[in-house]
Amino acid sequence: MGKLLWVLSLFFILANSLFAHEYWLEADKSQVIAGEANTIKLMFGENFSNRVEKPLQLDRAIEFRAHGLSRKFDNLLPKTEKFVQPAATIEPKQEGTILVSMIRSASVIRFGKAKFLEYAQQEGGTNFEQALAVDKVRITDTYTRYMKALFQVGNLVNKTALKKVGMEYEIIPLENPFSKELKELNVKVLFRGKPAAGVKVNAIKRLDNILTSESAISDQKGRCKFPLDQKGSWLIRSVKIIPDANNEGPTANFHSYWASLTFGY
Repeated sequence: MGKLLWVLSLFFILANSLFAHEYWLEADKSQVIAGEANTIKLMFGENFSNRVEKPLQLDRAIEFRAHGLSRKFDNLLPKTEKFVQPAATIEPKQEGTILVSMIRSASVIRFGKAKFLEYAQQEGGTNFEQALAVDKVRITDTYTRYMKALFQVGNLVNKTALKKVGMEYEIIPLENPFSKELKELNVKVLFRGKPAAGVKVNAIKRLDNILTSESAISDQKGRCKFPLDQKGSWLIRSVKIIPDANNEGPTANFHSYWASLTFGY
């Protein structure tokens, strides 16, 4: 791997805010036995600790799938209900790792230029020269969520966690985080199927509502790694912000792609 940029661990209590508002998927139980039901929750918050559960909105969910229950995948989108809470209930019949993935449709937000630059700098995901050169008072950004969650059924640790599901922006673990011998976790970030080099990736551990956070910059192969002590709930997240290809009209447009992966012990 290329050289990684590490940021010293930071500790936060519940009231502290580190990240912008975000959605992520979270399994109610990190491990179940075969035949035991597990719920998948759609969470919303300012950080991984200050959070609330949200209902699944059928009109906002483009895809919602479970991988590892069958040879292909199971579609978890409800057929008629517009709002569902929890987002899904899964009752796996066999042992193995289950991967749940959701794509949430794009939303639009408008910033003052200074606020947009502050947001982009915090997330580490845009070309600042292009952003600074934009001669606009207001900037429009569209953002899309690409969420994944893992949980373990029994003791069979398989390769489901490593599956590429084809999201436009995706975080893929290169080892199954439920492997007990792991001391660190390598992940790969893909943008439109290709390695996303030079993007900021955050790994946040939550234990008793206390957060520990580490950040890394992906190498040329889109990879980075984090020490894994296998305690607490984990959120690995990344945001990629790119300028609109046309950049025309009354506002300067950017597109944000938010990827997340959760698991726990």
